[in-house]
Amino acid sequence: MKWLNNEYIKAADLGDVIELAVPHLVEAGKLSANMDAATKEWVEKVIALYKDQLRNGAEIVELTDMFFNKENAFDEGAMDVLQEEQVPEV
Repeated sequence: MKWLNNEYIKAADLGDVIELAVPHLVEAGKLSANMDAATKEWVEKVIALYKDQLRNGAEIVELTDMFFNKENAFDEGAMDVLQEEQVPEV
C-alpha cells in the first residue's frame, strides 16, 4: 500500500501534494498557518524536493526536518572533516 501511495503522489500535481503536506508541517509546529508569500514560496520548493519520496503527507515533517532545525549537531567525524583546510574554500 505504501508503494501504491508513493506512486500516486509522484503522479499527482505538485499543488495537490503541497495541500496534502503543509497541514502536517503546521501541526508539527514547523510552519505558521498564516505564512507570508516568501515563506509559502520557500515551503513549496522544499516540498517539491521530497515529492517523489513521499508515501503520505505526514512523512514531510521528518523528511524536511533539516530545513527547520536552527541548530546542527555534528559527530566527531564530521567535525574532523569541517576542520580540514579546504572547507572554507568549498
